[in-house]
Amino acid sequence: MTALDPPDRLLSQRSSIDIEVSADVINEPLSDSFQEASDRSFFQYPSQPIAFQQPQSPGGSIRHDEDEEDLYFIPGAHGTVAPITKDQEHYDSRKGDDDFKKLDFCDDLVGREEELQVLWEVFHGKPSDDGAASHQDTKDAQSSVEGSSKQILFLKGYSGVGKSSLIRHFVTRVKARIKASKGSGCSHILYGSGKFNDSGIPFSAFGELFQRLIDEIKSAKLLDRIQTAVTTSPEIGKGTEGYKVLRETWPILSALLDGANTSGESEKGKLKRSDSAFNLVGSTVTMNSIKAHALTLLELLSSDTGGEGYEFTVKAEEPSQITDLRRRHPNMIVFLDDLQRADSPSLDLLTYLLSESRFLNIMFVCAYRSNEVDENHPLQRVIDEATSRTTNSSDRSLMSDKEDSGSIGNTYQLELYPLSPTSIQQFIATTLDKEATEEDIINLSEVVYKKTMGNIFYVKQALEELVRKNALYYDMMCFEWQFTNSQDADLLGEYISNDVVSSVRGKIGVLDVKLQLALNVMSHIPNNTIEVDMLLELLLSTGTEMSVDELVKLLKVGVEEGMLLLSSESGHHIFAHDRIRQASRECIEGEPRDEMLLQLANVLLAMYNEEQSDTEWCIYVAVDFLNSFEPGVKSDAMGLARLNLKVAMCAHKEGAVDREYALLSHGLECLKAAEKVWEEYDLSLQLYNSILEATQILGKFEESSSYVKEVLNHARNLDDKLAAFRHQITLMHAETRDYSRTLKEGIKVLEIYGYEFPAIPTAAECMKEEMKVKLALHNRAYSCLVDQPFVEIPMMELFKYVTQYALVSGNDRLLKIISWKAIRLGLQKGIDHNFHTILVCLGNTMAKDKELKAAFEIVNTAMLISERSREDKGNYAYTQLVAYQGVLFQLQSFRSGVDMLLQCYKDLKLDGQIDPALGSALGHFLAIFATGIIYQCLNSTINYFHL
Repeated sequence: MTALDPPDRLLSQRSSIDIEVSADVINEPLSDSFQEASDRSFFQYPSQPIAFQQPQSPGGSIRHDEDEEDLYFIPGAHGTVAPITKDQEHYDSRKGDDDFKKLDFCDDLVGREEELQVLWEVFHGKPSDDGAASHQDTKDAQSSVEGSSKQILFLKGYSGVGKSSLIRHFVTRVKARIKASKGSGCSHILYGSGKFNDSGIPFSAFGELFQRLIDEIKSAKLLDRIQTAVTTSPEIGKGTEGYKVLRETWPILSALLDGANTSGESEKGKLKRSDSAFNLVGSTVTMNSIKAHALTLLELLSSDTGGEGYEFTVKAEEPSQITDLRRRHPNMIVFLDDLQRADSPSLDLLTYLLSESRFLNIMFVCAYRSNEVDENHPLQRVIDEATSRTTNSSDRSLMSDKEDSGSIGNTYQLELYPLSPTSIQQFIATTLDKEATEEDIINLSEVVYKKTMGNIFYVKQALEELVRKNALYYDMMCFEWQFTNSQDADLLGEYISNDVVSSVRGKIGVLDVKLQLALNVMSHIPNNTIEVDMLLELLLSTGTEMSVDELVKLLKVGVEEGMLLLSSESGHHIFAHDRIRQASRECIEGEPRDEMLLQLANVLLAMYNEEQSDTEWCIYVAVDFLNSFEPGVKSDAMGLARLNLKVAMCAHKEGAVDREYALLSHGLECLKAAEKVWEEYDLSLQLYNSILEATQILGKFEESSSYVKEVLNHARNLDDKLAAFRHQITLMHAETRDYSRTLKEGIKVLEIYGYEFPAIPTAAECMKEEMKVKLALHNRAYSCLVDQPFVEIPMMELFKYVTQYALVSGNDRLLKIISWKAIRLGLQKGIDHNFHTILVCLGNTMAKDKELKAAFEIVNTAMLISERSREDKGNYAYTQLVAYQGVLFQLQSFRSGVDMLLQCYKDLKLDGQIDPALGSALGHFLAIFATGIIYQCLNSTINYFHL
């Protein structure tokens, strides 16, 4: 059949239509619009021109029956393409300005049935196709059922291989099966996803995850139920510390925390904040509290979905086996994508969530690009930690026959490989509505596979590129796809770009110029969602004239072209794939790009408001834009230095130390470029004090030492040098782990500030110092210190470190003298959050010297003061630990210390105090032995500590 021999059905259906064709337009050249689109294209056509077929009646008209008012046109038979699902009747009524250049890709997940089965197995045991779980014997089956329903899967593969698509299809199937299953105990499976980007903004994907979960909760009509559970929670309910922490970190959670549907509401002109928020002024949020309360929230969401979890029956193959065994599956699926880009706080939070044994109803799917993660990548440590924490002792793999895949307990790894040539051939045949065995399909598949190596995203882009270059077209006469030069594989291969980004750029290049600009602006905004009003404001700042209606139409075209996805819940647009974002970003380069980023930065800085947490992301993005230029070239160097310091303070509070270090480093570069180092004294001092702390946390000890020397050499007074001295001491301890040597260095620093200490303290010198304290107390008890005002005293932190070093090194007399001097300082100036740790060390030492009455009084005072700063979980846990192990164990039962010591271990570990954390773990074991708890409890504790 050819285009000149239409089928009978075509003739019969057109019996009432008169066709008029003007003969003088048969040989007209290609239309001007096509030529203009080609001129705008970013791709280069092959040197050998494509053999275009003669256009069929570009001016031809199709006149309907007389009762039809409209006149419809078809611009040409060959060289036009349209969705293959449309039939002839559709084309008889198409308007002449309709766009035929679209491929209707196959919706089925071709070539991934094995991987889908693996996901199903991970979801709840080892079911067969009919939903029954397979097992070897009764013991294995019982172990499977009694295990936790929390599952963790690390999904790895190259970009564009289909990781996200695989999970979407899996979730769709899971929901369909659960809904159709009879006797299901849970009618709702919540699904949330988040995607990390390269912006470095802390918790970006978790904010997106919470937004998607809220949307799911609303669609499942569970909002009232879950709001009630959240608002009445003693941990995160309204007015609690958890409520404050979650609201400050993720404002989007107000929809759940406040008991009102506030998500998705934003004032006109503001960008929807879907990633995270940072309270720059007066925030008391710590990484410890974020972890603890995020865990509580997810635990509530996964347990309040309307049921107790779906159960399925295990069909025994042998009569002797169990015949009615039932098992729960997770109530929630959490998908985190592009983990190779995750910021440090997010990885820290993820490690905590995956390692925490409290989760019972969540399936975590953590996806990353395997070629971007090596053994030294921070993500690899997260994977190692998760795989080593097991709640199920089974070591049987669910990874079918894949050699590289393995599982330990309930943690699995699955690598997603590119599709096979056969799968690509089937995908192309289904897309073009042809048989896979046709010669043209075989030839095309070989060419496409050779270029794409089975990467499904690249395959789609390659097919669309062939359409754009008319090597592949839809024949409207035959209603099927046709090929140009399908037999010439080399020529056909030249039409396809050598990399996927170039192919996408070619597709972008033929779009409307304003749409190209909109895509470029969106590609520079790290948020995965953006409101139309804010996008319009950003576009207007570039000098582009555009209305809201025009932008909405352009974005609709972007969705139709497969460049963007439209969220049905929020109404926001996101890029359909990372490579599309990358290609969009590369559309404008050089000086035009720089000028555009400057304009965008100005708009974002103008929009930023410290009082509105949902705008705080703007300052992050703006400083990134400005930092992309040489300091002082495009912006004021001093102003940029201050801006970097401000955002670095925000990153510090969120635990994003890597980000903080980069911002502070750029701030110092701005100072040096302006030749204002130490001329702008306050700014220089703040930058150096902040960066020496960041470098020490990151283990950059040599760099940190150089910053310490810089501050000590240029600071104008002792007060300004105090932070540098304090870091000098802690730096020595981090490098040497020698407590005695660090103690001596600390004493030297205290002597610089006027505090005198004997080289070898005697009993008489201790008594003398104690009398000074009693005089300062005016014969009052130590408990009067509880009423001292709480103020910020930098010197008190130095006293704390030196006291702790004295306690560990066993220098009891020196510890007493140091502590008494600190008490006198507290009576003079007030106390702070470090003071109670000094008191508890003193009480511990006095208990060792059998001064029990004074020891009990001092420790009790320390415990009361610690309650005033309980949000500082590190110091609070340290005081609890030392108080119990030194004094309180004599007054309380060992059983009362078991849970307390376990909590101290968690908080101290999260605070980075490793040595005290290990002391808490040891005390926890000793308390268990002293209590006589049964072996099973001890065994579970050993598993928790990963020993």
